[in-house]
Amino acid sequence: MKKGLLIISKLMALCLLSATILLVQFDFAQAQHSSKKDIEANILNYLHAKNSAKVTGDLDNLRADLEHITSSEIQDKAISEADREYYNTMQQDEDYYTGEETTIQLLSEPQTIKGGKISVFVEENSILYLSTDGGPDKTEQRVEHIMILSKAGKGVWHIVSDIIKDEPKPLTPPPGSKPVPQDTLSTQVAPKGLLPLNDQNDAFGAISLQTAYYNGSAAASYAYTWALSRNPAYRSFAADCTNFVSQAVRAGNWWDVSGWYLSMEAWWYNYLNQSRPWVNAHYWYLFTYSRPRGYIARYFNQMQIGDILQMDFNRDGYVDHSMVVTAKNASGTIYLSYHTTDTRNRSISSILSAYPNANYYGWRIYSAIN
Repeated sequence: MKKGLLIISKLMALCLLSATILLVQFDFAQAQHSSKKDIEANILNYLHAKNSAKVTGDLDNLRADLEHITSSEIQDKAISEADREYYNTMQQDEDYYTGEETTIQLLSEPQTIKGGKISVFVEENSILYLSTDGGPDKTEQRVEHIMILSKAGKGVWHIVSDIIKDEPKPLTPPPGSKPVPQDTLSTQVAPKGLLPLNDQNDAFGAISLQTAYYNGSAAASYAYTWALSRNPAYRSFAADCTNFVSQAVRAGNWWDVSGWYLSMEAWWYNYLNQSRPWVNAHYWYLFTYSRPRGYIARYFNQMQIGDILQMDFNRDGYVDHSMVVTAKNASGTIYLSYHTTDTRNRSISSILSAYPNANYYGWRIYSAIN
């Protein structure tokens, strides 16, 4: 009898222990879920507030919105970015923002790192609506962030670091390549009276041409379609901007040029490999310049649909980034689509506000292809 009671007592204790463990596990899981929701809400509030300020210019409200959920460094960066964007677009009567939408998705579970902080991989999908003057009605971006958060006062998660994954930036100069000529820069505004009324870009001198023509509309249509995603028919890369541009101009009838894959005179892609000018911005410049398949426009508003704009971020003579002109409004403002980060129809004025110290090279692609 005593033995039976002892067994029952042990079983009851085991059940009680199991129930306690399950309760602790449930509380822990519930706490984790609540914490994840708080993290997600704070990140969305941060990105939404920043994008809203680009539309309204209300920097005081932005600072107040971010005060308890971001570090002062993140606040200052967000305010500076929103200020530049708002000021710049308001200078362009046809090019200001009228509204925004921001959504996010956590691409990874929050991971605990040193010091009790957590790291999380976030995808931001944002739309900035534009006033229209014959141009696009919105700019869209798909931006991947690596964010670090820590617990601030009253247990609130506090964003202390925001790194944009694969953001366009200066690249290491390709080995053995020469810098580009510095007398070929493009500038923003053309003095009145200097632009031709109808720039068809048909001046080729003594160049021997084959019977094919560049279809800028097809190139722009391709870039618009795949600006926020990847075409599975091609490999993609962390720095994907020039790979994306090459795909677009191929859709516009550029044909491959065979040769050693490291040569600046070869431009090709196949299922095994691709030439360096296909994927490297500087080599793409050298290929296009030397073939030639275009010339550098003096002014941005000379550029047409399907043309290519390249950037040298730190003015060291080596090109770092490539974009496709996918729209143009009645006033001559061009809009660019690109990868790294994924962007559709961003105005040249917005790009200039973000990168005021870069050198710009606006390629007018020749109508006939050699």
